[in-house]
Amino acid sequence: MENILQVKNLVKSFKDGDHLKKVLNEINLDIPKGQFLSIIGESGAGKSTLLYQMSLLDVPTSGNISIFGKSTDGMNIKEQAKFRLNNFGYIFQDSSLIKELNVLENVKLTLLAKGISNKKAEEMSKETLSKVGIGDLINRYPSEISGGEQQRVAISRAIVGKPSIVFADEPTANLDHVTSEKVMVELKKISEELKITIIMITHELKYAQKADRIIEISDGNILSDSVIKK
Repeated sequence: MENILQVKNLVKSFKDGDHLKKVLNEINLDIPKGQFLSIIGESGAGKSTLLYQMSLLDVPTSGNISIFGKSTDGMNIKEQAKFRLNNFGYIFQDSSLIKELNVLENVKLTLLAKGISNKKAEEMSKETLSKVGIGDLINRYPSEISGGEQQRVAISRAIVGKPSIVFADEPTANLDHVTSEKVMVELKKISEELKITIIMITHELKYAQKADRIIEISDGNILSDSVIKK
């Protein structure tokens, strides 16, 4: 299967007083196109740091990340921003919706940033919101909907532009069990029906097991790498 993302000898260090603290220790990882990958580990293991490097939201200390077979090394800030906009979707644990915008406006924002017309952006956004079961909430504001509904808006925003990869950082962290299960159902459906590669960080093994593959990170190293049998 074709790899969509490759990580080679990835190191990330942070300055801790007078010392450098190595958070990622020469990580090597191949992710096939269309795979739903979950990354688990204890708090401080380095899993979110790894996601931030792979999603081009941070710059590694050393090593290389290749996407679509092309190295991202040497991309400047402007090039990275354009690449993220055109190829990636993001879901964070707090949904990160703009409270002054209604549901439809929050979702179509990404499309407008790509230069898509307002009319087309609205059509695409309404279609996506309907797919995740909240098409009736388009005129509501974030403060007027539940946490689970907010997270489904965030999922809609992440996938509306048909990205190649969606990065999800603890997407169920602030949700109750029932709502978390609904969010995981949506992510699994996106992976299977839209063939979008999903890379998800979670500390919950039961949610990690919804994916196709689980990688466990410990002290900046890959401790285990297993494919889930269906």
